Amino acid sequence: MPILKRPSCDTGEEDAETHLDHWDNYSVGARHPEYTIVIPSFDRPETLCKQTLSWLRFQKVDESRIVVLIASGKVDTDGAGIQEWERYVEATRVRGFGNIRIRAGGIGLCAQMMSAMQLVGVGNYMVVISDSVKCVKRHMAYKGIRSLTPIASGELIKVLSHGHDVLQSHGSLHGAVWRITMR
Repeated sequence: MPILKRPSCDTGEEDAETHLDHWDNYSVGARHPEYTIVIPSFDRPETLCKQTLSWLRFQKVDESRIVVLIASGKVDTDGAGIQEWERYVEATRVRGFGNIRIRAGGIGLCAQMMSAMQLVGVGNYMVVISDSVKCVKRHMAYKGIRSLTPIASGELIKVLSHGHDVLQSHGSLHGAVWRITMR
C-alpha cells in the first residue's frame, strides 16, 4: 500500500486532527501542472482495470492524461496466444475504460520507462503508477494517535501538484518522474 508521509508536526491543540502531509495547502480547484500518468503493465489487464484505473477514476483523474504501456507480443495464458495489446484493449473497453490510451512500450521495466520518457517528452511532468495500486494512504494524527488513512476522492491532484513543486524547487523538473507503487 503506498504511503505518503512527512515528519510529524505539533499543532499545539490537544484535540485537533492533524494531517501530516505537505499537500494540504493545495486547493483542488486551483491551477495545477500539466502531467501524464504512465502505467507500465504486463499480463495484468484485469488487475489494472479493477485496481489502478478504478482508483484513478475515484480520484477524478482526467482519463486523457493516462497512458498504459504494455509489452508487445503475445501472452499465452489461456492457450489462445492473443496479442497483449488486444487483451488490454478488450479489458479496458469491457470495464468502461475505453478512453484510456494503450501503447506498446517495451520488454521489461527499463524499456517501458524509456518508451514512457519518449512519449511524454523532455521537460514534461510524468507520474509513473504501478498497475496494481488500489489506494494511497496518508499519515493522520488525532488526539495524539497516529494512523494511516486513504486519501480522499479528488485529493491525488494535490499530491501531484505538491510533487511538481518539490521537483521544481530543487531544479529537477528536467525529466521529472514520480513513482507510486505498491509497498
